[in-house]
Amino acid sequence: TDGMVAVFSGDVYTEDLDIVGIGNVIFDGDLNGTVNYYGDGVVTLADNMAITGDVTNDTLTDGQGTLTLAGSGTVSGQTGSAGASLKDVNAGADTSSSSFSGDIYAQAMNITGTGAVALGGNLNGVLSYDADGAVTLADNRAIAGTVTNDTLTDGQGTLTFAGSGTMWGEIGVADASLKAVNAGAAASSSLFSA
Repeated sequence: TDGMVAVFSGDVYTEDLDIVGIGNVIFDGDLNGTVNYYGDGVVTLADNMAITGDVTNDTLTDGQGTLTLAGSGTVSGQTGSAGASLKDVNAGADTSSSSFSGDIYAQAMNITGTGAVALGGNLNGVLSYDADGAVTLADNRAIAGTVTNDTLTDGQGTLTFAGSGTMWGEIGVADASLKAVNAGAAASSSLFSA
């Protein structure tokens, strides 16, 4: 419900978990099922928890819904879809380690701290570093969007291509560069196209 906060203290097993408004839903346990946004709500996953399922935007409006990993966590399914992206995906809290197995469609994926985020699928949207975190893109995957350092400090954020990969967009700008971009693993082939 709009403006409300709901907290699930244990694991949740359901075929569908519907976010019907702009309220906040906090999961202190694992969520086993599909998260469906029917409004521009916020879902927060507690440290060391997982979502086993997809995360969908069913509002009929692109760029709705925010998913936040408060610490380490995993998302096993796809997040968003073409034309029905999420507004924000937040991960990479300080000292955390998170992974997304499927493709991500979001207006922005925000690296909120100095943690490590592993992307097993393609990222469709802006990758924004709000701190000196690290993102690793799996072999044969792509980023379709710009990569930005929004920390207000030059030389923050590390992007690693674990194997072959494609980058469709600019990486950093003058005075807001990344700390490192790693590519060229053995037998890999990577393309950077702005």
